[in-house]
Amino acid sequence: MATRSRKVGAKRPVGVRNYAEAPDYPARLQQIGAALKAARESVRPKRTQWQSAHEVGISQPALSNYEQGLRNPPLTVFVDLCKLYETDGPTVLLAAEELWG
Repeated sequence: MATRSRKVGAKRPVGVRNYAEAPDYPARLQQIGAALKAARESVRPKRTQWQSAHEVGISQPALSNYEQGLRNPPLTVFVDLCKLYETDGPTVLLAAEELWG
């Protein structure tokens, strides 16, 4: 019987099968979404959601869902958005922590 390995140091709340079920998961999505929106709005010239989505290769409604915290962006999309907004992933994640504590 094969067992799945977990990353060392990755702690899951008791009784939670995956991170999406964690009680603070929706809040974390909103934090990341708000940070992505702030990054998009800080770039000059200012970009619309449609422009950003088009350049990354996703739909505008998908980007809207990411910024509202309704959906989690795939890692490749997150990285592409960070490059487009001339920032890096850790900076966006740190901004998310600062926005919501």
